[in-house]
Parts: sequence; C-alpha cells; structure tokens
Amino acid sequence: MPLTFWASRQTQRPIWQLKERRAGTVGGGMWMAWLQPCCSAPPNAQPQSRNSIGSRPAGRGEPGRRPLLPCCFLAAQSVSAPLGPLPLRLPPRRPRPRKKRSPFKAPSLGRALISACIRTSVSPQNPASSLPIAMSDHPDRANPFSIVLGTRESQLAMWQTKHVLGLLQQHHPETDFTIKGMTTTGDQILNVALNKVGTKALFTKELEVALELGEVDLIVHSLKDVPTTLPEGMVLGATVEREDPRDVVIMAPKWVEQGILRLEDLPKGSVLGTSSVRRTAQLKRRFPGLLFHDIRGNLNTRFAKLDAPDSPYDAILLAYAGVHRLEWDHRISQILEPEQMQHAVGQGAIGIEIREGDAKIQTYLECLNHKPTQLRTFCERAFMRRLEGGCSVPLGVWTELRPKEQGSAVQVLKFVGSVCALDGSDEIVSELEVELGGEDHQHHLELAQGLGLQLADSLIEKGARVILDSIKVHNK
Repeated sequence: MPLTFWASRQTQRPIWQLKERRAGTVGGGMWMAWLQPCCSAPPNAQPQSRNSIGSRPAGRGEPGRRPLLPCCFLAAQSVSAPLGPLPLRLPPRRPRPRKKRSPFKAPSLGRALISACIRTSVSPQNPASSLPIAMSDHPDRANPFSIVLGTRESQLAMWQTKHVLGLLQQHHPETDFTIKGMTTTGDQILNVALNKVGTKALFTKELEVALELGEVDLIVHSLKDVPTTLPEGMVLGATVEREDPRDVVIMAPKWVEQGILRLEDLPKGSVLGTSSVRRTAQLKRRFPGLLFHDIRGNLNTRFAKLDAPDSPYDAILLAYAGVHRLEWDHRISQILEPEQMQHAVGQGAIGIEIREGDAKIQTYLECLNHKPTQLRTFCERAFMRRLEGGCSVPLGVWTELRPKEQGSAVQVLKFVGSVCALDGSDEIVSELEVELGGEDHQHHLELAQGLGLQLADSLIEKGARVILDSIKVHNK
C-alpha cells in the first residue's frame, strides 16, 4: 500500500519539502521524515502519546491515529519484523530562510532516503513486514520512474544494449527505457595484456557499483566478461539468445589480395594478433610455426591496426558474434571449427545482471530469457567456476543441445571442455553429455550445472591441475 510522507509532526509537507536539520551531538546533517500508510489503523491499535516517535496524533484532514515509521531507519536496512516506537531524538529546529527546491534536488542523504522509501508499501496487519528498496525510482534521473540499462560505452556493448532495449520495448511498449554508458577498468587499461592485469571483473565492476547504488536497474553484459561468481546481492536475471560462439580469422589485406585466407596457408613466422590466452595457447599447439602478439582495443581499433601500412600483424583473431553484430562479416577470412579452436565460456551470449530479489525487473526480463542458451552457458560457467578459470586461464568449451532422436521430446546436452598449457605444449580434453527429459527447466539447469562440474572433475583426474598450477605460478 502506498505511503504518505510527512516532514514533521505539526505540518503535512510532501517529501520534497523536507528541511535539513543538523544535530550538534552527532556533528553532521541528518534527515528526519515520517512515513504514514494510507490506510486506517488496525482495529486493535492502542493510542500512543504525542511524544512517541512511533505515532502521530490526528491532524488536519486525518481520519484518526495512524502508525508512523522513520524513513531513515527504512533506508538503513530491510525490515522483516514490526517496528515499535524507536528511541530517536529530534534536534531542535533551527530557523532558516525558505528556499524553493526542485523535487529531486535534495542533498545526497535525503536523495538516498527518498529512493529507499518512495516506493515502499506497508501491510495494515504488519506495517513493517515488507519494505523493499526499489531503486528504479532514483531521484537523480531526468525521469525517475524509467528503467535504466547500464552498459559499457564501447560500440559493441552499445549495440548489445540497444538490441536488448529493442526487445524490451517490443514486449513492454508502455514503459520508458533508457541507456547509461560507463567506462570500466578494462576499457581504460589498453597497454597491458588482460591476463597480466591481475584482477577479475575488469569489465563489470563499475557497472555493478552503479547497479548496487540504484543508478541503473540492470546491466547488459557480454556474458564471457562476467565472472562466474557474482557479488553478493547480484544475479543473472536473463540470458539472451546466443549468437554463433565460434572464433574467426581476419586476414590482412595483403594476404587477401594473394588469396591466402586460412591459417594453414600462412608462411612460418606470420604474426597473429589476439588478447586471448585461450586462442594463443590452442593455436600454438595446432600451428607451432606462427607467432602471437597482443592486440587491444575495440573492433574498429583492431581493424585499423591490422590495415595500417606498417602493421606488424598478418591476421587477427576475433569472436564471430562481435564481428557479425557490427556488420564486418565481409572481412571474415575463416571460421574456426571446434576441432581447431574451442570457444570461451559464455562467448556469443548476452547476460543481464540485476539486483537479487528485484521482482519488478525480473518480471520485465522473462520475455528475454532464452532457455537453450541459458542451459548451455549455465553448464559452461559451472565448469569454469570449478576450475577457477578466468581470462588468464586457457579454458576452451563447446556445447550442443539437440534432440535425442528425431521428433523426441528428450534433449541431449553435449559438453566438450579443455585445458591447455600456455605454450601449447600440453592439452587435456574431455567430453560428456546428459539427457534432459520433461519440461522442468529448473531441473534441467541443475543437470546442466552437474554436467559442467563433472566434466571439470574429469579434467582434473586426467592431470589438468598440474597445468592450472603452472599457470598460476606463471601469472604471479
């Protein structure tokens, strides 16, 4: 049930007319407000004295006594039990000249309290039984009641976010959606190889901070950039249908003019540009005569480096999904099959991260979740989590979801995974599959996770732990 906001016991001012009071005993600013449920008090409610913080006597236009809650307490924590009178002492009012203030231009603490309380609802039987914080009404926004999608500012990230926004608008045309772009740590560090940066969440940390603070309502990620263990209070709300997860070769123009389009045809000593240790390790094993140099930047930057007259690269390696989404398909020279290179965990999929328990946003995302993609990536991420992998570990995966027989309702999830030494000298590969019968998607997710964990254990039994330990020593 909605709440009415009171600025004092004597006046009935809307929340945006709250005045700041400073408590000398605390040495800082302090916002006080009372939240009045727009309902009558329960029949068995006992009258309370005027001096009790937990009550307020009937005033102008009030039908009777109603329980009041201090909003500063609501902003501090989520409450699951009824609140009694709270021993809070108000500082004396200090006369101040009145100023006209925009509804959403309150000081920062006041803004936080408004955000925490403005959409709170209270049950008459248990006024404090459910106090969710709906930060989608963040007061710093031009339209505080829109849904804001957070993303990186790169061209590919923006394409993916606009794609998600378009899908949301198709299913929810009555809702206002906006995009907020940000620069992450991974976007800023361009002169160091990713495996040497020495931290996880390179492309997600700043976005997750904004999500926690309520500046955005959801984050659109390339799923391969998302750590397998999310921060506390964050979950993946949906997984959008996956693009082709394979990797591709982009040859330099000089080789294309000569008709050389495959890695097998490049002369010994040719240089391939990639920032992925997985691609480097797997191709070193298959093409020991080729050299590998790091290359960073967005797709346009990498294409420019490859096409420069003095370019050191004979070809670059990229994910097909990004090249296709930005309409660079005409530059693809070769698509690498799973036998040549297994792709990264989550590659080609778009993951949407939200706050845990945010039922409103979760409802909006139900139309976007692609169950086959979710099953495959769920399996891959469980595999990676068990092996403690990341951008510094050359893990390769390949998943397929197919019917057991033609026309059969039972599906088979096949999973191939590998761990490769950094120099390509050793590689351990294993393959497993599991049948998915019935229509219980949650049970299918559990089976997919179990398959990923089982495959990881299979690699460890074959000696993968030795490779993983050597990689950890190398990265220190």
